[in-house]
Amino acid sequence: MMKFLLNILLPLSIISCGGRTEQQRTTEELATEPADTVELSELLGANEQESLPTESNEPEPRKKTISLSSLEPTPCNINVILYAYENIDSMSTEAIDIFLNVFSEECNNNVEFSEFSQEMIFEVFGKYLGEVAELITKNDYNMKALIAELEAPLLDPLVGPIISDFRSTEIKNAKIDSVIAALERANEYLN
Repeated sequence: MMKFLLNILLPLSIISCGGRTEQQRTTEELATEPADTVELSELLGANEQESLPTESNEPEPRKKTISLSSLEPTPCNINVILYAYENIDSMSTEAIDIFLNVFSEECNNNVEFSEFSQEMIFEVFGKYLGEVAELITKNDYNMKALIAELEAPLLDPLVGPIISDFRSTEIKNAKIDSVIAALERANEYLN
């Protein structure tokens, strides 16, 4: 008898529900009921703010792999250029001195060194102009190699501001004049 009633009642209940289960009806009712848009927008706004990455104008710090004490001021020393890259925001006068010492005509055939040093020389000159001008004046660097790097940039550095800064420096001598002339040739080359 129970089996008979179950066979009759089950199909009737399915027909009366339109063939949907209780869970399906509840889901459909929730989806079609009007939502409180103020609460919904507040919830969405809170979730969006939490899930979105925050934008920062600060560049990511460069990983430091080389120490100043390990650097040798030898021609074409790529580790010195790497050190300058990693520490561009905090280079000491000693580090800039070592940096200026690695430039040599010997490096002309060293593609890896040439490309990387080319990028970094403009960054160092742009960021540490006073220190560079003072060091160039006081020390005996390979000016021919430095001039060659400055006057034929491989990339498109911002040469104009560096020229202006060198012109306005209080240090005036033949070495500084040759640096300015090389930068002017670079600027002509780029334009």
